[in-house]
Amino acid sequence: MTDLIYFLIVFIVFVIHEKEVDENGLDNYDRRNNLIGSRSRLTGIIYKTDGSIDLWKNLIDTNPNWCDY
Repeated sequence: MTDLIYFLIVFIVFVIHEKEVDENGLDNYDRRNNLIGSRSRLTGIIYKTDGSIDLWKNLIDTNPNWCDY
């Protein structure tokens, strides 16, 4: 049982550090799909470059790599 807990902790730490996020909160998936603007690290909300919320990109966003941590 302790081996399973140890494995899960190491796996979670690996996954957290694997995601490369730039200063705008965009990860590799966002950059590959040409998301312009920024993403909130806490909530995952996508903002336009002028600071307003981008409603359509938030509704259509399907980033499988995004995790609020």
